[in-house]
Amino acid sequence: MKVLKCFLTAIGLIIPGSTVNGINNTSILSTNVPVTHPEMYKNYPQLWHLDMSNQTSFEFPLDRVLLVHQKLARYFCNNCSVHSIYKQSFSMLPQLTHLELDHNNLSYIHPDAFENNPLLQKVQLVGNNLVKFNPEATINHVTYLSILNLNQNPGFNINKVQMKLPWLVYFSCKHCNISFVDKSTMSRWQRLGHLHLPN
Repeated sequence: MKVLKCFLTAIGLIIPGSTVNGINNTSILSTNVPVTHPEMYKNYPQLWHLDMSNQTSFEFPLDRVLLVHQKLARYFCNNCSVHSIYKQSFSMLPQLTHLELDHNNLSYIHPDAFENNPLLQKVQLVGNNLVKFNPEATINHVTYLSILNLNQNPGFNINKVQMKLPWLVYFSCKHCNISFVDKSTMSRWQRLGHLHLPN
């Protein structure tokens, strides 16, 4: 199946997707307009991929959810100024499967930031300032996470973090503060197939 990909640069130019074998191939929205209200995309109920990269002054709001959307599955904000993921940030994105926040100033993730994202499968946080996620050194509710990319977080050591990842198959932490994964951590990664740790 060939997925329709319409990369747009303005919010008012959403192009409806086509339907192949009953599957709705909805447009991808790439925008340089920041999220100013959690329901700003409510008129686009089929939106499944939102790329807000290169908004160098954008960060997640402290006191409210980032977005409210029932179908959004992929959210990217690379090269922004995101420094924290709060408990409520993604709490109204129940279909979120893929999160990409490369090259931000990210240093904090709330332990329960993904409590309402049960389908989350891939998290990519390359080029940030993570050390152990949060003072508790744990991330909960990521049972089905299968791909975790933390490359270029120079202070990060996965052995100092508690994460139950029974479905993890790919972990990369190149140029981090780690040269091996200890037995205790590996025992929680029974399905791991790809491990990348070179400095």
